[in-house]
Amino acid sequence: MARIAIIACGALTRHVEAICLRRCWDVSIYPLPPLLHQRPERIAGSVRAKAAELAGQYDCIAVAYADCGTYGALDDPDAAPLGGEPFLTNGVRVGYVTSANFRHPVGRSIVYGYLPTQQATTGTRTTVRIFDRKVEGVVSTEPIFDPAGEPPRA
Repeated sequence: MARIAIIACGALTRHVEAICLRRCWDVSIYPLPPLLHQRPERIAGSVRAKAAELAGQYDCIAVAYADCGTYGALDDPDAAPLGGEPFLTNGVRVGYVTSANFRHPVGRSIVYGYLPTQQATTGTRTTVRIFDRKVEGVVSTEPIFDPAGEPPRA
């Protein structure tokens, strides 16, 4: 079974715990201080520092945070949509994101979604609109993994 850590906003921790208990998920939750809401410019750095501290101890590290006044800093530079965001080609919506997450073993975000068949071929460039940002990506029809099986590096 995969070992999973969740870095949570201190204000959301009880809700995250309740969801995990209700679904019988075996996870470790690491809440950050709720007082960070008074200094939102420190949230992204605190999340990244905690993720670096936990790297190598878990198979997956998830983040349970709203934007909390960071104006997208939690996503930058490794933007990961939540689901429902549009895939764009030449500024036109052609599909949508179903799920996404930053994958520490491969060092980047991976996005899953629906695209028209003609655009769902390896190497096709696409754009995902996340709020007011556009993030470029490349379609891969092969699994993305670390072939060496190296532990994540901080």
